[in-house]
Amino acid sequence: MAAETLLSNVNIPAEQLHPIPVRGSDPLQSAEAYEEHLRWFWSKFKKGSTHQPGGPGSGRFPCFDLVLLGVGTDGHTASLFPGDRALLETRRWVTAVSHPKGNPPVPRVTLTLPVINASHTVMILVSGRTKQTLVKKILGGDEESLAQYPIAMVKPRSKLLWLIQGAET
Repeated sequence: MAAETLLSNVNIPAEQLHPIPVRGSDPLQSAEAYEEHLRWFWSKFKKGSTHQPGGPGSGRFPCFDLVLLGVGTDGHTASLFPGDRALLETRRWVTAVSHPKGNPPVPRVTLTLPVINASHTVMILVSGRTKQTLVKKILGGDEESLAQYPIAMVKPRSKLLWLIQGAET
C-alpha cells in the first residue's frame, strides 16, 4: 500500500527502499532476515558517516533520514504495542511481535524503538477523531500517557513531526 500510494509518486531509487519481508514465513525468521539485510545495507556506508551505525550521534543503530509512522487507537506504532516485550528490546534492530493486540491480531515484524529513535526525523500520521484524545494527552505531556503508549516513546534525534487530520480547531 505504501509503495502504491506514496512511493510511486516520488523518484526514489529502488535500492533505497527496504520493505520488511513477511509473506510466507515465520515472523522470527522474517525479523532476523530483515535485520541481516539492514546490517548489510548499512555496512556499505563509510565508517564514521552520520548514517553508518556507530557514526556521530547514532550509537550502534542505523540512522534513517525519515521514518513515517502511524498510530493506533491503543497508542501503538509500527508494531510496538502497549505492554509488549518488544518495547524493552535494546540490542536488536528488528524484532518479531508474536502476540500483537492489533487489528488484525496476526504475528508481525517491526523495527525496534532504539532504531526508530536513532532516525533524524520521524513523521507521525494521525487520522480520525477517535485518536484525538490520545494525541492531546501525549502532546500535553500527560505523564501516564507518556509511559503507557509506544507512540509517546518515539523521540528521534532531530525532528518529530505530527500530521494530524480531523483535529478540532
